[in-house]
Formats: sequence, structure tokens, C-alpha cells
Amino acid sequence: MKTDRLFQTVLVIAESLADRPEQLQNTLRAFDATLLEMLGDGNADSDTAPAMQVWVHGQLVYRSPTTHGIILNSTPERSEAVKAGDREWRARTVVSPTSGISVLLAEPSTWRLTITIMNRGFYLRPLLISLPFLVIPA
Repeated sequence: MKTDRLFQTVLVIAESLADRPEQLQNTLRAFDATLLEMLGDGNADSDTAPAMQVWVHGQLVYRSPTTHGIILNSTPERSEAVKAGDREWRARTVVSPTSGISVLLAEPSTWRLTITIMNRGFYLRPLLISLPFLVIPA
């Protein structure tokens, strides 16, 4: 799964730079900007912007500027719907078994709907086009 690779990359970054907080912040900020560009629309204020949070030993060390609060899900390693602030997110947290570092990646629920429609557009367009021709004779 592609997201597993993202989690592993952030965990490696956090584990290798845990003793250098300033470098960790800069590196995570750059990684987060890449996530925003690749998974979002490049605008941090957009409703489709993904979010990332990194926790080291239970302390929040990085939070995406796209989040307006802390996002917490109840079960690590499982995707679930989470409400944080005035937005609903689809979030998953992965915890490193060796270092205790945890990484949360979240996408807004609106983004999931947009992706679903875009991916299913191949099926939806012909249906929408043919619907009037099916309904009118009936």
C-alpha cells in the first residue's frame, strides 16, 4: 500500500532526527509540503489538504498547518473517521514498535468523496448521459 510507505518514511525521519528538534521540524515541514502538493491541491487552506501529526514519547512535535487542532484516532493501525474542530477526517496512526514515535496521516472526508467520484467518473459519466434516454421512454 502506498500509504504504508509514507508512514515508514516519516517514522525513519522522526527516529533519525529525534535528538535534533530544529532539523526534525524543518524536515517534517518539507515532507508535509510535498504531501500537500502530491495528495492535495497545493493550497494549505483548501478543504482537500491532507494533515500530518508526529508524536515523540507522547508529545506532539509536529502538526501540519492544515489542521486547526489535534486529530486523535482511537485505534492505531486502523483507518477511521475522526471529527476534529469543524471538519471530519479519515485518519490513521502508525506507532513505531522500537522508538514509541507515532505518525498520524489524515485526509478530509471531502477529499475521499472527490477522489471516489474522479476514479468512478469512468462509470458515472455514461450512466448520467444514458439516464435521460432510459427514463423518458419509461
